[in-house]
Amino acid sequence: MKNQRPAYGVLLPHEIKDPYMLKSEKRMSAKFSIVAIDVVSQPDPTGVQKGTLITNPRHDCDAYADLRFGALVSWTTGELTVSNWELEYRDVFSVDLDRAKRMFALLKRIRKAHDDLPVRPVDFGQYISLLGPTVGIEYMVRAEDEETEARNSYPHGWYRILPIRNAQNYVHSLVLNLADEYSTAVATNPGS
Repeated sequence: MKNQRPAYGVLLPHEIKDPYMLKSEKRMSAKFSIVAIDVVSQPDPTGVQKGTLITNPRHDCDAYADLRFGALVSWTTGELTVSNWELEYRDVFSVDLDRAKRMFALLKRIRKAHDDLPVRPVDFGQYISLLGPTVGIEYMVRAEDEETEARNSYPHGWYRILPIRNAQNYVHSLVLNLADEYSTAVATNPGS
């Protein structure tokens, strides 16, 4: 009998953005949602896949709904830092008793996995690639182009799905790109 549960992946952007950030605050949140991947119809989802394999986890039955990796990105001191790494629930609007039990069980699993990591992660990307698999997040997912990413509708685009271990270098490159963008902004506008 085939496993009826989906696999899970972290949806990574082409660049770190925060629509609520004010440049004068010199900090933003990096939030990467968890998506469900249909491994019943496609047992090995790695590679470039049509978005029909990807959905948001269902609120009524899935503990991974509203779960996100997050961090605080700041350059208030003049140097870009990424801190406060977490895998947590965000923007949860409704919880019944059954959902609360599922969420609590997953939070306990996350806390135990966090405490049992084999090494202390050196950056946010390593944190994602080490913690993810221990709590069932096996893949990183990225829209193939910015138009697909902006559309925010999975069935109408193409996505690259890779093992979660690839998230370490990819997230590191996202942070480096942001640091380059910030240093360029400071060089052209020293008062920012």
